[in-house]
Amino acid sequence: MVMLYSEGDSKAEEADAHTVLEILCSVYPGHPWAARVSGGVVFIRHLELGHNWGMVRKYKNISHDANVFRREIIMAAGEFLERMNLRRGRANGDEIIRVEGIPDKHQPIRH
Repeated sequence: MVMLYSEGDSKAEEADAHTVLEILCSVYPGHPWAARVSGGVVFIRHLELGHNWGMVRKYKNISHDANVFRREIIMAAGEFLERMNLRRGRANGDEIIRVEGIPDKHQPIRH
């Protein structure tokens, strides 16, 4: 079972966060995504990472065009997957070992 989560401070932001999840699930299925649209930003997290690390895009820079919105969400999530040393595309069960750009004290704990 894959966990997904979206939220926003208003109904419109909640709808946009849900749209972000739809995009992520169609392009990068099987990953546990969370999306939040609030305070002028779109925040994307991978729930297996823990902590509050993720990718941020300014809403006003991507919301003017549906194609730009989709492309930026795909690129942000794909970059985040690569920083976690996970391949872009469908989740294949690989474990997050180390994340580029995150301090050592916040790196994943190996089980």
